[in-house]
Amino acid sequence: MSSLATSVVQEDTRDIVRRVGGAFERLSGKNVLIAGGTGFIGSHLLETVAFLNDHVLKEPCRVFAAARNPDSFARRCPHLAQRSDILLVRGDVRTFNPPTDAWHFVIHAASPADPQTVVRNPLETMDVIVGGTRRMLSLASEKGKEVEKFLFLSSGAVYGPQPPEVKAIPENYQGGPDIRSERASYGEAKRYAEVLCQAFQVTRHVPVSVARLFAFVGPHMDLNASFAVMEFIRHGLFGEPIRVRGNGKAIRTFCYAADMAVALWNILLCGEKGEVYNVGSDRDAITIAELAGKVARKFSPPVEVILDPEATGDDLRPNYIPNIEKLKTKFRYTLEYSLDASLARTVEYFVKVYRDSDIAFRKEVR
Repeated sequence: MSSLATSVVQEDTRDIVRRVGGAFERLSGKNVLIAGGTGFIGSHLLETVAFLNDHVLKEPCRVFAAARNPDSFARRCPHLAQRSDILLVRGDVRTFNPPTDAWHFVIHAASPADPQTVVRNPLETMDVIVGGTRRMLSLASEKGKEVEKFLFLSSGAVYGPQPPEVKAIPENYQGGPDIRSERASYGEAKRYAEVLCQAFQVTRHVPVSVARLFAFVGPHMDLNASFAVMEFIRHGLFGEPIRVRGNGKAIRTFCYAADMAVALWNILLCGEKGEVYNVGSDRDAITIAELAGKVARKFSPPVEVILDPEATGDDLRPNYIPNIEKLKTKFRYTLEYSLDASLARTVEYFVKVYRDSDIAFRKEVR
């Protein structure tokens, strides 16, 4: 990663540490196990721990980051992979060999999430989410009272389609995925995984909090992902037209990575056991077509936007907006990045990564 791109991440990380504040003292001298620790979310959590150990904590926090492909992470983030306080554990969440050391906090972030992956592999999607969650809960249960908190990363997909009269979905909304949808495997598996979390908390006293994640944008996202915002950024990077498949009328909000990380750390360190919290943005709602135009204008020169209403396969919900009043009330949480700022910082990051990257990275992206 170039020094210029790193500066964006460093600014974000300092902001995360400032906003969460003294709650981070709970990590001093503790061990954290993160399943899915090298993905988009895990990378921001690792950046935070590295900064804390270098500048804040009296005793270092060690992180065991389980991942299927730690080699790819080492190429992308050598500044993290080479640290002695971050230990990469190779393996599938369902079968990896857990560290024998004590671990006091568990974050289960391992899950297929890319829409195309979910559609192509519904059975594998369900097995990874359900089997992986059961495995992580069982491991935490075996550790007993040593585990202070287990954070499960669920999804707003558990709510199913958002009715037009519901402007923002609260945690107590009683909807559910449409089982006929090509992406139903993801939402239904996350719902069942939440049931597992509740069962393990009641019967085996695993202290679980659940974060239901919505839509995000920021550094460390996968440029090859089929999420609309990343497809738009990827095409912009290569100077290609941005293509909007379908009518582009689906409405989304996008939470910046730093705002997301602040929410997740607060839930892990201060959230109530058994509680569920929406994590996302409740402002700057925008249609997918409008989003394409905003992303196109972040590049110099701006790239072309092509609307393709005849294209099929996007299967997007008309609306996907969380109610985050619970976060705001519990943690005095605020969103500090507008959509324009979020897109600008994300594009700045990827432009710098791409322009300073080597040929191997460019081939990996394409």
